[in-house]
Amino acid sequence: MNSKKNLYLICSGTTKNDIIDSINNNYNKYNKKSIFNFFLSKGNDKKKSNSSAKSLNKSKTSILDVIGIKELYLCQENNKNKKFLNDTGNIYSSLDYSTIESTFVLFESFKNTTIYPLPYMANNTNLTADSLNRMKRSIGDYDIDNNTTEVKNYWNGKMENRDIGSNLSAIKNFISTINWKFPTEIIKTNKSSINTYNFKNFERILHTIILNESPYEDTFIFVVNSDLLVDMLKSVKSFKYNKKEDIIERSSVWNFTLDVDLNNNRVTYTDVIKSYPTEYNYEPLKRNRDTYQYSMFDKNFILFNSRTLIPLQYLKNMSFKSFSNNQKNTIKSILFKKKEKSNNKNNVNKNNSNNMNNNKNKKNSTTVKKYTFENLI
Repeated sequence: MNSKKNLYLICSGTTKNDIIDSINNNYNKYNKKSIFNFFLSKGNDKKKSNSSAKSLNKSKTSILDVIGIKELYLCQENNKNKKFLNDTGNIYSSLDYSTIESTFVLFESFKNTTIYPLPYMANNTNLTADSLNRMKRSIGDYDIDNNTTEVKNYWNGKMENRDIGSNLSAIKNFISTINWKFPTEIIKTNKSSINTYNFKNFERILHTIILNESPYEDTFIFVVNSDLLVDMLKSVKSFKYNKKEDIIERSSVWNFTLDVDLNNNRVTYTDVIKSYPTEYNYEPLKRNRDTYQYSMFDKNFILFNSRTLIPLQYLKNMSFKSFSNNQKNTIKSILFKKKEKSNNKNNVNKNNSNNMNNNKNKKNSTTVKKYTFENLI
């Protein structure tokens, strides 16, 4: 018995880590260390410097930035996206904070959703049973008997730190349930930890969900990172992935057609199309040639390519409200470093030119001095 099913993969939003990596790229052009170490060398107060660097530890910044929240909010505002988002009550995500948060934004207007975080989908550190339990409790009210977390008021206290505007305030009321079934079972089997990104292991879980867990579901929604999306695109024989042409923007949506054979326990990826954003489906974004634009806090942004660093011009438009004032000032000095370096170079050339002229004049002046009245006395 064969049937056709739809698998939607949605790329997660821009994180604080993505922004830091992009800042590092600009900083590393002139320095051989990252911004994480940069703060260690700033200031006379070592305790303050250590505190600043510690707060930029990547394990603590793997959360959505306000830009990422906006990207995903616009995605779920698209009329075509709303239709398939409302087709299922089960959503699957990577087992990391930023991707789980991405589901919170995508489904803020849909009720009775259950989120299933899955291992092997993200390039994060190995999770032990203890760290998984901490994650379960940090997101909401954990029910140990049902192995679920009730998510209520998640964004309270977090919204202001990420500079969220009033037009995004609706996500404050998000209510959902997280079911930790899959990572809990795998940790029990492995007895130690869950490995990081592993596409083959992910596929086994995906096929188990489609064939055994939800064989009668027609639509499956996964919120993923771009690495997994690329591997999925490469797995479709009828599709030739081209990294230059097949741009995977943050919050982009890719619709995979699956041929499912329940009798032989087989899942085949028969086709895939990019459904958002495209030249035919991009609202509420604005299209400008090959980019999709929106505005936020009176600044212009584009949906960033998830496979590349954030362009400098858009980094300069960001507020960095979630950073301390000291960090914010330092980051801004890094972002404008290129211009300063260029100006410094011009100044150096100008000074060198002046020095050469002065030396020349000095030399000429010295020659003349031999014949001045003062030297003849």
